[in-house]
Amino acid sequence: MKTIIFLTLILLNLSIFSQKYVDMTHQLANIKGNLIIDGNILKKEYNTREEIIITGKNMKINHKSGFVFNNIIVQLTGSILVEDDNKIYPKLLDSYIFCKYSEGISSKSIIKKSNFRNVSLDKVEYIKKINGNPEIWIYDRSGKLVYKGLKSNINNIYLSIARYDVKIKGKSFDEDILFY
Repeated sequence: MKTIIFLTLILLNLSIFSQKYVDMTHQLANIKGNLIIDGNILKKEYNTREEIIITGKNMKINHKSGFVFNNIIVQLTGSILVEDDNKIYPKLLDSYIFCKYSEGISSKSIIKKSNFRNVSLDKVEYIKKINGNPEIWIYDRSGKLVYKGLKSNINNIYLSIARYDVKIKGKSFDEDILFY
C-alpha cells in the first residue's frame, strides 16, 4: 500500500503543471553571434515532458547575429529590438515568440500580444471555428486532461498560453494547437 501511495504522489507531481517556465532574460537581452535554444534538450535537462516556455524582458539582436529556437515558446514582457539596418538570421522551428512590439523583424511565428499568461477558450480561433456544440477534450503536452465539456460551456474558462491536443467527439483529434 505504501508503494502505491508513493508512486501516485510521484506521478501526481509530474503532471501538476503543463508548462515549464525557464527564465533566460540575460541570454535574450543582448544577442551577439548565434543563440540556439532547443526545447528537446531543455526537456531532457529538466527531466520533463511539459511545454518549455522561455521568459524574458526584451530581446536585443546585435549586428550579424542570429537565433535558432526549436520546439519552444518565448514570452517577452517587452519587445524585440534589432539594431539599425542589421542583417539578422533567425530560425523559428516549431517555435513562437510572444512580445508587445517587434522592430526590424517580422514573422508569422512572432505574435504581438499584451496578455502573455492565459487565454480564454472562447477567444481561441481553433475553437471558434468548430461547428455545432460538440463535446471537446483538451489535453496539455504531458497528456493531462485540462478541459472536458461542450463547446457552449467554454465561457470564462482560462488556460495558459501553450500548445494543446484537442479531441472533438465524433470528428477529429488534432495535436499541438497553439492557444493564444
